[in-house]
Amino acid sequence: MNVVIVDDHPSSNAGLRIYLEREGFTVWDFSSPQELLSEKDLNIYELFIIDIVLSDINGLELTKMLKMKGLKGKIVIYTAFSKLNYKMEAFECGVDGFLSKSLSMELFLQEILKILSGKTKFKKEFLNENRVPSVPKLSNAQKSIINCIHRGLSRNQIAEELKISVKTYDYHIINLKKVFGVQTTSELREKIYSSYL
Repeated sequence: MNVVIVDDHPSSNAGLRIYLEREGFTVWDFSSPQELLSEKDLNIYELFIIDIVLSDINGLELTKMLKMKGLKGKIVIYTAFSKLNYKMEAFECGVDGFLSKSLSMELFLQEILKILSGKTKFKKEFLNENRVPSVPKLSNAQKSIINCIHRGLSRNQIAEELKISVKTYDYHIINLKKVFGVQTTSELREKIYSSYL
């Protein structure tokens, strides 16, 4: 199994590389997105483990570029960041997994094996019936509002931070209630907290 790790600080993933090699994987390190994109045949690799914070472009932009090249391998975002907006963008980019660097190596391997076997945990969790039933594409404004709700901001605080009127905020909330299948704003907040914390 050929695995790529993309991280501009390869030394920080030395432990991961050693662990994967011990488990029978063949691992290649790339220190920059451009270095990886210059490869002639990306489809010799079956798994791409990509950090979000990279030089030049971030891991999510790299994912989009790889997808445009018709990549067949699985892509996993492996990061210390777990903010909702990153997860949402990763989902929209079509990644197969979103895993935290705080996971133990054993748990990380378990999740990787699930992803490689086609059990794409990230997508199934994101698409399950308790979250967004029709899975519509959220607008940037909706994502920003969800992120603010996730942070616990009030109605007026959100309007002020996003530089929108309270009326515009209320309009987005009405649409988000439909998206999440709830009736009240308090139910919407509970749904967001339970879904993304």
